Amino acid sequence: VTDAAVASDAIARAMNAGIPVVTFDSDADQSERVAYVGTNNPAFGMELGKLLVQLKPLGGTFGIISSGAPNAMEKAQGARDRLKDTEWKEAQESPKDCQGSIDLFYQQMWEFAADPDIRAIIPTGGWPFLDSNTTRWKKFRDANPNITMVVSETLPITIQLMNEGYVDGIVGQLPYNMGELSVDTLLKIYDGESVQEKIYGTSFMEVLLFPLELPPLVVDMNYLGYLVILGYFMFGLIVMCSIAFATWTFINKDTRVVRASQPMFLGMICCGTLIMASSIIPLTVDDERYSERGADIACMSVPWLISIGFTTTFSALFSKTWRVNKIFHNPRRFARIKVTAKDVIGPYLALLAINVIVLACWTAIAPLIYGRFEYPGTDSWNRPIASYGLCYSDSTARGGFVPYLVIIGVVNVGVLILANVQVYQARSIRTEFSESRYITIIMASMLQAFVIGLPVILLVWDIPKVYFVVMVCLISVICFAVLGFMFIPKVSILRQKRAEAKKMENRNSARRANGLLTAHGRDKSSTATSEEDDGRDGLKIAMLKSTRIAVTGIGTGGETEELQAIQTSQDPEISRIEVDEEMSPTGTSKEEVEDVQPVHGNDEIKSSPYDDNDVS
Repeated sequence: VTDAAVASDAIARAMNAGIPVVTFDSDADQSERVAYVGTNNPAFGMELGKLLVQLKPLGGTFGIISSGAPNAMEKAQGARDRLKDTEWKEAQESPKDCQGSIDLFYQQMWEFAADPDIRAIIPTGGWPFLDSNTTRWKKFRDANPNITMVVSETLPITIQLMNEGYVDGIVGQLPYNMGELSVDTLLKIYDGESVQEKIYGTSFMEVLLFPLELPPLVVDMNYLGYLVILGYFMFGLIVMCSIAFATWTFINKDTRVVRASQPMFLGMICCGTLIMASSIIPLTVDDERYSERGADIACMSVPWLISIGFTTTFSALFSKTWRVNKIFHNPRRFARIKVTAKDVIGPYLALLAINVIVLACWTAIAPLIYGRFEYPGTDSWNRPIASYGLCYSDSTARGGFVPYLVIIGVVNVGVLILANVQVYQARSIRTEFSESRYITIIMASMLQAFVIGLPVILLVWDIPKVYFVVMVCLISVICFAVLGFMFIPKVSILRQKRAEAKKMENRNSARRANGLLTAHGRDKSSTATSEEDDGRDGLKIAMLKSTRIAVTGIGTGGETEELQAIQTSQDPEISRIEVDEEMSPTGTSKEEVEDVQPVHGNDEIKSSPYDDNDVS
């Protein structure tokens, strides 16, 4: 179709006569034709623009010579679209319409050449090559050697002109295939088969002169660069906080606040965050500054450090909540609650053993190694323009790293979910210095960080800079949440108690000077911590704030009797119930007591069995 308006009328008459019409090469898409077979003309034009960018990437001004045929105009628009975001700019008088005339085509070529800014001409049709006499073409090229010519149609004459250096690039069609497919389409229509409206069944052919010297290749290696400073800074900050809190724990190990929380557990937490933070250092390693061997070692050290650090920190936190829950929900074993080193070492060794075994198998069978991969996309000469480095396992090594990563993830996230269940069950148990509340916050924060962080990590795995920032932030959030909620409240409480003790000491000194205070006695009660409550038994659980409890026991007549209790509290967070022997129901021994239930007041705990005269 050379003129869509004229052809549409003829197509309509043929269709009305029952004659199916298929257009090829150039379409009349507003007509009643059944189908179009040919080249994707806009894509063809984009290939013309692509070749021009390949040949002359520095750009300039270009002109297009086209015609009124639909396919020629679509090719012109395609070339224009491809070049609009490059260094090439279209001449103001472009495109020119040669109307399919060879003479007019050459005239328009010389008109473009008269513009000193013109550096390329793109014909969207093969009109000048329909003439076997190439004298005029060669004369033009000899007179304008600085004008790049990217032409259409891979005809024998154009290939010959390229061999002689008179054509710089060619984009061609496959007309034989186009004709064959057109006839096949008509046969399908005749047989009553359905066909597509537009059939782009022919490919392109590109031919260009490959320059002896290609433009310099600039590849974006996606190195971490100055981002490593963020990693070093966060690592240093976490290490400083871990060491500072560990030192504070050691200095104040004999104080009530630290002894109640047990210094060994606090030390484990500091050690765990220190190990976990150390995983940031190998994350800063890439092949920009380190050898391939060094990068391989860094890759495998990350899961080791994260797993061991998490296990060390988590075990100390989990064991406290688990032990309290276990005793609290077992009335026959409820007495004093004290989490010892033995209570922690079991879960810690079990979780550590699972992680170490999986990591050892991972390291031996499918270790992580550092490699560099190419991103999709090339420059004009099909050279990769961007690559990225990441840690991966050899795909032939029995599934790679995926099975081991899944096992570690399931185990650690699983125990983290279990820990959150435990803290939820213990939500009504109040411990001294509100430690149980802060452990709950820590557990919830860790679970939230994993739930949000893991999917993000999988999404940005192959984007090194984003992956690095996400990993550093995730590790930092977990470490700061643990250290902040575990130590800052204790530091604040200790400072407050020391201030109160100093204030009391000054008051007593003034009263003693005035003779209002005897030498006996009140000196002992003036300190914030008494000898019999120095914290060595661990945190006390504030179970009840009521001053009366009902004991379901066996009295002299088998009836239910009430027991008056004395409530003592040395701290707003502590409520200790002490049972006076003389107030026990007649004939009722402690072994016969079945249940203790609140009568009134703040009944945070639903059942409170007691033993050894002390529920704490």
